[in-house]
Amino acid sequence: MNKEFTVSMSPFFKITTVILIILLILIGLSLSYNEKSLFTNLIYWGTVLPIILGCYLLSLNKIKVDFNNIYLISKIK
Repeated sequence: MNKEFTVSMSPFFKITTVILIILLILIGLSLSYNEKSLFTNLIYWGTVLPIILGCYLLSLNKIKVDFNNIYLISKIK
């Protein structure tokens, strides 16, 4: 018996995620506008963008249930 279930986020989690991403982008844009140092901007965007991208790619996409195992499948295989 193999069953596969898709995973969806709750509305609260979706709204919270969107708010956090918008907040991080607005902070970055404000930092880029006010701070003219290229090093500071590279540190910020070099930290924030990989974290956002990594969280998206490693988020749960499907759950596959077997008799002996449970597989958690992310967006990247």
